[in-house]
Amino acid sequence: MGYFSILASQAVGAAGQVIAFEPTPSTFAVLAANSRTRKNVTPMNAAGWSEPSTISLHDYGPGFSAFNSVFQARLPDEVRNRISERTCAVQAVRLDDYVRDHGCVPDVVKIDVESAEMHVLRGMEQLLSGSRPIISLEVEDMGAPDAPNSRDLVEKSSPSTTVNSNCARAAHSPTNCETSTSTSTRISSSLRLSGPVTSHLDFSQLFRTFS
Repeated sequence: MGYFSILASQAVGAAGQVIAFEPTPSTFAVLAANSRTRKNVTPMNAAGWSEPSTISLHDYGPGFSAFNSVFQARLPDEVRNRISERTCAVQAVRLDDYVRDHGCVPDVVKIDVESAEMHVLRGMEQLLSGSRPIISLEVEDMGAPDAPNSRDLVEKSSPSTTVNSNCARAAHSPTNCETSTSTSTRISSSLRLSGPVTSHLDFSQLFRTFS
Protein backbone atom coordinates (compact mmCIF):
# COMPACT_ATOMS: atom_id res chain seq x y z
CA MET A 1 0.00 0.00 0.00
CA GLY A 2 1.45 3.32 -1.08
CA TYR A 3 3.31 1.78 -4.05
CA PHE A 4 2.28 4.48 -6.50
CA SER A 5 2.97 7.20 -3.94
CA ILE A 6 6.54 5.94 -3.55
CA LEU A 7 6.89 5.67 -7.32
CA ALA A 8 5.63 9.23 -7.73
CA SER A 9 7.97 10.37 -4.96
CA GLN A 10 10.92 9.05 -6.93
CA ALA A 11 9.61 10.56 -10.17
CA VAL A 12 9.13 14.12 -8.88
CA GLY A 13 12.33 14.19 -6.81
CA ALA A 14 13.19 16.49 -3.95
CA ALA A 15 11.74 19.54 -5.69
CA GLY A 16 8.33 17.91 -6.15
CA GLN A 17 5.50 17.04 -3.80
CA VAL A 18 3.13 14.05 -3.67
CA ILE A 19 -0.23 14.31 -1.90
CA ALA A 20 -1.67 10.83 -1.28
CA PHE A 21 -5.36 10.61 -0.33
CA GLU A 22 -6.47 7.42 1.44
CA PRO A 23 -9.79 7.42 3.32
CA THR A 24 -9.79 3.93 4.92
CA PRO A 25 -8.20 4.27 8.39
CA SER A 26 -6.43 0.88 8.36
CA THR A 27 -5.09 1.36 4.84
CA PHE A 28 -4.02 4.91 5.65
CA ALA A 29 -1.95 3.62 8.58
CA VAL A 30 -0.01 1.36 6.19
CA LEU A 31 0.39 4.17 3.65
CA ALA A 32 1.71 6.50 6.34
CA ALA A 33 4.17 3.87 7.59
CA ASN A 34 5.42 3.01 4.09
CA SER A 35 5.94 6.65 3.15
CA ARG A 36 7.32 7.93 6.46
CA THR A 37 10.88 8.25 5.13
CA ARG A 38 9.72 10.17 2.06
CA LYS A 39 9.90 13.86 2.85
CA ASN A 40 8.08 14.79 -0.35
CA VAL A 41 5.02 12.58 0.37
CA THR A 42 2.08 13.95 2.38
CA PRO A 43 -0.47 11.25 3.29
CA MET A 44 -4.02 12.56 3.74
CA ASN A 45 -6.62 10.50 5.61
CA ALA A 46 -9.51 11.71 3.47
CA ALA A 47 -11.44 10.88 0.30
CA GLY A 48 -11.66 13.01 -2.81
CA TRP A 49 -15.32 13.80 -3.40
CA SER A 50 -17.78 16.11 -5.13
CA GLU A 51 -18.45 18.17 -2.00
CA PRO A 52 -17.04 18.57 1.52
CA SER A 53 -18.81 15.99 3.68
CA THR A 54 -18.54 12.87 5.77
CA ILE A 55 -19.24 9.74 3.74
CA SER A 56 -19.79 6.11 4.66
CA LEU A 57 -17.12 3.73 3.35
CA HIS A 58 -17.26 -0.07 3.05
CA ASP A 59 -14.03 -1.55 4.45
CA TYR A 60 -13.34 -5.18 3.46
CA GLY A 61 -10.14 -5.58 5.45
CA PRO A 62 -6.44 -5.60 4.45
CA GLY A 63 -6.75 -8.60 2.12
CA PHE A 64 -9.48 -6.98 0.04
CA SER A 65 -8.68 -3.29 0.58
CA ALA A 66 -8.54 -2.72 -3.19
CA PHE A 67 -12.34 -3.10 -3.17
CA ASN A 68 -13.02 -0.56 -0.42
CA SER A 69 -15.59 1.92 -1.69
CA VAL A 70 -18.57 4.06 -0.83
CA PHE A 71 -20.44 1.62 -3.08
CA GLN A 72 -20.81 -2.14 -2.73
CA ALA A 73 -17.71 -4.00 -3.87
CA ARG A 74 -17.80 -5.64 -7.28
CA LEU A 75 -17.20 -9.09 -5.78
CA PRO A 76 -18.92 -12.43 -6.40
CA ASP A 77 -21.47 -13.27 -3.72
CA GLU A 78 -19.48 -16.31 -2.58
CA VAL A 79 -16.46 -14.07 -1.90
CA ARG A 80 -18.47 -11.29 -0.24
CA ASN A 81 -20.16 -13.82 2.04
CA ARG A 82 -16.89 -15.12 3.46
CA ILE A 83 -15.04 -11.87 4.10
CA SER A 84 -15.61 -9.43 6.90
CA GLU A 85 -17.03 -6.00 6.17
CA ARG A 86 -17.37 -2.95 8.30
CA THR A 87 -18.61 0.53 7.56
CA CYS A 88 -16.71 3.60 8.68
CA ALA A 89 -17.35 7.32 8.41
CA VAL A 90 -14.57 9.18 6.58
CA GLN A 91 -13.84 12.80 5.75
CA ALA A 92 -14.37 13.80 2.12
CA VAL A 93 -12.93 16.89 0.43
CA ARG A 94 -13.13 18.58 -2.95
CA LEU A 95 -9.74 18.68 -4.67
CA ASP A 96 -10.51 22.21 -5.85
CA ASP A 97 -10.86 23.27 -2.20
CA TYR A 98 -7.71 21.42 -1.16
CA VAL A 99 -5.45 23.01 -3.77
CA ARG A 100 -6.91 26.44 -3.08
CA ASP A 101 -6.47 26.13 0.68
CA HIS A 102 -2.93 24.72 0.44
CA GLY A 103 -1.69 26.85 -2.44
CA CYS A 104 -0.63 23.93 -4.62
CA VAL A 105 -1.33 23.21 -8.29
CA PRO A 106 -0.97 19.54 -9.28
CA ASP A 107 0.66 18.52 -12.55
CA VAL A 108 -0.72 14.97 -12.35
CA VAL A 109 -3.79 13.51 -10.63
CA LYS A 110 -4.13 9.72 -10.38
CA ILE A 111 -7.66 8.46 -9.68
CA ASP A 112 -8.54 4.87 -8.75
CA VAL A 113 -11.53 4.98 -6.41
CA GLU A 114 -13.76 1.98 -7.12
CA SER A 115 -16.78 3.48 -8.93
CA ALA A 116 -16.51 6.92 -7.29
CA GLU A 117 -14.46 8.49 -10.11
CA MET A 118 -17.21 10.87 -11.23
CA HIS A 119 -17.53 12.28 -7.69
CA VAL A 120 -13.80 13.03 -7.64
CA LEU A 121 -13.94 14.67 -11.08
CA ARG A 122 -16.90 16.82 -10.06
CA GLY A 123 -14.89 18.01 -7.08
CA MET A 124 -12.04 19.22 -9.30
CA GLU A 125 -13.90 21.04 -12.08
CA GLN A 126 -11.89 24.22 -11.56
CA LEU A 127 -8.66 22.26 -11.97
CA LEU A 128 -9.98 20.55 -15.10
CA SER A 129 -10.97 23.83 -16.72
CA GLY A 130 -8.04 25.86 -15.38
CA SER A 131 -4.57 24.40 -14.85
CA ARG A 132 -5.64 21.13 -16.53
CA PRO A 133 -3.38 18.56 -14.84
CA ILE A 134 -2.64 15.23 -16.49
CA ILE A 135 -5.29 12.72 -15.37
CA SER A 136 -4.50 9.03 -14.85
CA LEU A 137 -7.97 7.52 -14.55
CA GLU A 138 -8.98 3.91 -14.01
CA VAL A 139 -12.01 3.09 -16.14
CA GLU A 140 -13.71 -0.24 -16.68
CA ASP A 141 -17.27 -1.01 -17.75
CA MET A 142 -18.52 -3.98 -15.73
CA GLY A 143 -22.21 -3.12 -15.53
CA ALA A 144 -22.02 -2.06 -11.88
CA PRO A 145 -25.23 -0.13 -11.05
CA ASP A 146 -23.42 2.64 -9.16
CA ALA A 147 -20.62 3.18 -11.68
CA PRO A 148 -20.79 5.72 -14.54
CA ASN A 149 -19.78 4.51 -17.97
CA SER A 150 -16.23 5.00 -19.15
CA ARG A 151 -17.02 7.41 -21.98
CA ASP A 152 -18.63 9.85 -19.53
CA LEU A 153 -15.61 9.63 -17.21
CA VAL A 154 -13.09 10.23 -19.99
CA GLU A 155 -15.04 13.19 -21.35
CA LYS A 156 -15.56 14.63 -17.86
CA SER A 157 -11.84 14.36 -17.10
CA SER A 158 -11.01 16.45 -20.17
CA PRO A 159 -13.93 18.79 -20.94
CA SER A 160 -12.66 19.78 -24.41
CA THR A 161 -11.77 16.23 -25.43
CA THR A 162 -13.19 14.53 -28.49
CA VAL A 163 -12.42 10.85 -28.01
CA ASN A 164 -10.94 9.18 -31.07
CA SER A 165 -12.93 6.00 -31.64
CA ASN A 166 -10.23 4.77 -34.01
CA CYS A 167 -7.98 3.97 -31.07
CA ALA A 168 -7.39 0.31 -30.25
CA ARG A 169 -10.31 -1.87 -31.28
CA ALA A 170 -9.67 -4.64 -28.78
CA ALA A 171 -8.27 -4.80 -25.27
CA HIS A 172 -5.77 -7.49 -26.30
CA SER A 173 -4.28 -5.20 -28.95
CA PRO A 174 -3.41 -1.92 -27.20
CA THR A 175 -2.07 1.03 -29.10
CA ASN A 176 -1.21 4.65 -28.44
CA CYS A 177 -4.00 7.02 -29.39
CA GLU A 178 -4.34 10.77 -29.23
CA THR A 179 -7.38 12.64 -28.03
CA SER A 180 -8.16 16.09 -29.34
CA THR A 181 -7.86 18.66 -26.55
CA SER A 182 -6.71 22.23 -26.19
CA THR A 183 -3.53 20.93 -24.57
CA SER A 184 -3.06 17.89 -26.83
CA THR A 185 -3.30 15.43 -23.94
CA ARG A 186 -1.92 12.04 -24.96
CA ILE A 187 -3.46 8.90 -23.46
CA SER A 188 -2.03 5.40 -23.78
CA SER A 189 -5.11 3.23 -23.76
CA SER A 190 -7.23 0.46 -25.17
CA LEU A 191 -10.65 1.77 -26.15
CA ARG A 192 -13.78 0.31 -27.69
CA LEU A 193 -16.20 3.17 -27.26
CA SER A 194 -19.25 1.25 -28.44
CA GLY A 195 -18.75 -1.24 -25.60
CA PRO A 196 -16.59 -1.75 -22.52
CA VAL A 197 -13.72 0.67 -22.07
CA THR A 198 -10.51 -0.12 -20.25
CA SER A 199 -7.37 1.96 -20.08
CA HIS A 200 -3.82 1.33 -18.99
CA LEU A 201 -1.10 3.82 -18.25
CA ASP A 202 2.37 2.80 -17.10
CA PHE A 203 2.71 5.16 -14.13
CA SER A 204 6.48 4.64 -13.96
CA GLN A 205 6.71 6.31 -17.38
CA LEU A 206 4.12 8.98 -16.66
CA PHE A 207 6.35 12.00 -16.29
CA ARG A 208 8.51 11.11 -19.28
CA THR A 209 5.46 10.27 -21.42
CA PHE A 210 3.81 13.61 -20.81
CA SER A 211 6.89 15.82 -20.74
